[in-house]
Amino acid sequence: MWTRSVDGKTGGHQVAPGAELGKVTLEVANYKAFVSQIDDIVEVNEKICEARPISPLAQDQPSDDRPGDEKRGSSRRSRRASPPR
Repeated sequence: MWTRSVDGKTGGHQVAPGAELGKVTLEVANYKAFVSQIDDIVEVNEKICEARPISPLAQDQPSDDRPGDEKRGSSRRSRRASPPR
């Protein structure tokens, strides 16, 4: 039996021995290899991000986590819609 979980629900499918079982086994192996490659890509991407220097433009941007910084609303007021004709 082949089972899988989607959105927290587990479903099963009876797999016949022979060609169908071989196909499912190959597909599961391919999926596991794919997930492993994605994990490797994510790991490399994280290392690249950590190694990349901070750009001067990013340093000039205000940080949301600085104490004392307060967000302010829009400086211009919205216009009232004109009455329907």
